[in-house]
Amino acid sequence: MGTKKKYMSLRLGAAFIIFVILIFGSGIYIYKKNNNQLICGSDTELINRSSDAIKNNDNKNLLANVNTILKKNKYRDDPNCDFIVMTYYINISDGRNAQSSYDQFRKEYNSKTGLNTKLQALALPIGTYKGIIDYLINQSNQPIKRSLPASEISK
Repeated sequence: MGTKKKYMSLRLGAAFIIFVILIFGSGIYIYKKNNNQLICGSDTELINRSSDAIKNNDNKNLLANVNTILKKNKYRDDPNCDFIVMTYYINISDGRNAQSSYDQFRKEYNSKTGLNTKLQALALPIGTYKGIIDYLINQSNQPIKRSLPASEISK
């Protein structure tokens, strides 16, 4: 009977340790996911300036906001930051950088939490950005078309 109690105690101890590891591990995951939103998402002033710049197609002020974002530690972990940066690159027709920002945005974006409400109001469906970026990249790969001077056309 002593051996059965010993094995039962070991099983209960192992189950408790596994339970603690699962709770602790999921707590860290939840903490990390929630804190990702805090890099740009909690910076109300930055969000307001960025949403105004996006709304008004004001790339000069949007660039200032992007430069502020790029200086933030771990900005790529916040889909709000990624969205602002991606939008800037799309606006200036920089398909390669827009693609990089889009990839990061897709990685971090969670449809359940979404974006900050000011940015969400300006956002297109996510798949739409892929088409826009592909178009920009394809356009940048096209050879430059040069028009002939009028004197050359008649020859």
